[in-house]
Amino acid sequence: MILYFTIITIACGIIMMLNFAMPIADYPNFPLWSMLVLVLSVVGAFLLDLVCATVVHFMKNAWFDDKHKIFQVSKREKRFYERLGIKDWKDKVWELGGMGGFSKSKMKDPSNPEYLWRFIIENNKGILVHILCIAIGFVVMFVVPGEYMLRIGLPVAIVNAILNLMTIMVLRYNIPRLQVAYKRACRVKGREMVSVDNTQEIAVVQD
Repeated sequence: MILYFTIITIACGIIMMLNFAMPIADYPNFPLWSMLVLVLSVVGAFLLDLVCATVVHFMKNAWFDDKHKIFQVSKREKRFYERLGIKDWKDKVWELGGMGGFSKSKMKDPSNPEYLWRFIIENNKGILVHILCIAIGFVVMFVVPGEYMLRIGLPVAIVNAILNLMTIMVLRYNIPRLQVAYKRACRVKGREMVSVDNTQEIAVVQD
């Protein structure tokens, strides 16, 4: 959380300094309006992110099965994240899953296949949420007054995209580890069936 607030604070400071350095001629109360538009843009981007999270939360779990190709992570992709030093900053990324009833900040029960499968589903839902957040964040550009579209709307959308991209990378980096943990837990359970969400069941991987 601290990392996110630090990035947002620094970005907002830079945006304001650039606007103050290049004021719009004959624009009354320019500094005040600039700060107001910036604050509303940041709040608007955050609210749009919450809308995306709410919509995805109610999607069917079956759509987020880890067998779908979009939720598969290659060794090359994993190495790419490691070259970016993800191990050093992944735990500093803001995790809001707890607000939706399932926290992904820590793996609490690594021996429980049902819990791990839910973790995989929520992890994959999170990926879609943040992809949508990147796209919908640019809506802010078209909501602010025209004079501020490029001055504030676009920079806020870019910062929003960067923050969401960081979370996507962490969630995708976690996929292989979750899959391994799930298969290991399933082997221990043998042939048992694991309830997913009271509407479907999945066969446990056998030895």
